[in-house]
Amino acid sequence: MRGPVPAGATDEIQRMQDGVRDWVRQGARYAGDGLDAARPAMLLSQLCASAFGPILMAGGVPAADIRMLSSVGGGALTQAVADAHARLRQRGQARTPSRDDLEKGIAQQVQQTLAAGDQRANALRSEIASVLKAIDAGGIGLRAAMEEANERVRTDVIAAINVLSSDFSEMEFLIKDAAKAAEELQQRLDVEGANVWAIIERNERQSADVRLVREELAARAGVVGVGGPSAAGRGDRVARWVRGCPYRGLLPFGETDAEVFYGRERLAAELAARLATRVSRGGLVVVTGASGAGKSSLLRAGLLPILSRGQQVPGSGHWPHTVMTPTKDPLTELATCVAALDGTDTVAVRDQLVQHPDQAHLAIWSAVLAAARHDGGQLASDDSAARLVLIVDQFEQVFTLNPGPEGDAARRAFVIALCAAAALPLTGSLVSLVRLKHAPA
Repeated sequence: MRGPVPAGATDEIQRMQDGVRDWVRQGARYAGDGLDAARPAMLLSQLCASAFGPILMAGGVPAADIRMLSSVGGGALTQAVADAHARLRQRGQARTPSRDDLEKGIAQQVQQTLAAGDQRANALRSEIASVLKAIDAGGIGLRAAMEEANERVRTDVIAAINVLSSDFSEMEFLIKDAAKAAEELQQRLDVEGANVWAIIERNERQSADVRLVREELAARAGVVGVGGPSAAGRGDRVARWVRGCPYRGLLPFGETDAEVFYGRERLAAELAARLATRVSRGGLVVVTGASGAGKSSLLRAGLLPILSRGQQVPGSGHWPHTVMTPTKDPLTELATCVAALDGTDTVAVRDQLVQHPDQAHLAIWSAVLAAARHDGGQLASDDSAARLVLIVDQFEQVFTLNPGPEGDAARRAFVIALCAAAALPLTGSLVSLVRLKHAPA
């Protein structure tokens, strides 16, 4: 701009920025593929008119009274706005021109002036550039586009900014300002994301604390879990161990070893808390770590007993659970586990999984309900309480035992089946827990 923004123009700037946002919300209707020679002028005239729309009040504000126009130091833009007013009045309209009428009139007048390609057109482009720069049209447009859920709108707005910056040297600032706005937006989102993760981590810690407290209170009160023995204190559990040395060496701890599985209580509670969040919104829980870190023991002797007791995750005491390893034929292993729930035919279940792995939730859901009903009414009256906890141990076997192109189909079908089963397509859900020995690249 040729001078500072005049006093009192701040409110005008804000309203003009609202006009740019409206232009974005309309979908940047002049942007897109197949831009012809007239398109840049149409884009510029429409953006200019949209910016001025909000400050042209009912009845029309005389152009000379708009402070932003007086700040650019020239009369081409002032004249264009005044001519648009005059043209509307010459049409003999009985009613007061609407904002839409005014914007269309200004866009038409600006485009007509730019099409002349003379000195006045050059002055008009310069003055429009000064106004658009003063209101940060590039940055405002980019921010407004990023707020839209429609990806096409974002693509069109970015295309429009690029066209204007490329075709008019006076408008090069638009793409620079948009890039600056994108950087600032990313930085803000990164900070907000870090804050959100801090809140999530704090909540997870507190959730684990509460779960441990519930276990301790239940143990002190002598409450017996639904699916397992009393959650007694540590000393009491040691006293009841009568099977000899509890040290397992390199062998993993299992559910029957829960009484002597010490030192991972908090980690197991955190895992239970993570699993609880999947009950309502679905999704896999992936446990990764170095070989020998104790992942299998954590899941078998830590998590599963917690679920069986039903204290930390409501309703989990009634959930069936199963542990499988993929082997060279993961779909067959999965079908075997599912069929075992209600005694159905493994071959039939496998055929269903092979043909429609994306519908694995149907086969598993049916098996879980059947198993629950065969359980003597242990399931709550609402079928939506049914869940299956599926632990896929040694998940890396999906990649290592059947490498190469011949194993691609089996791997793909197995992964699709797991994701479908955990995606909560039905009211009653499958909770799937996947354990990895090593996280594949």
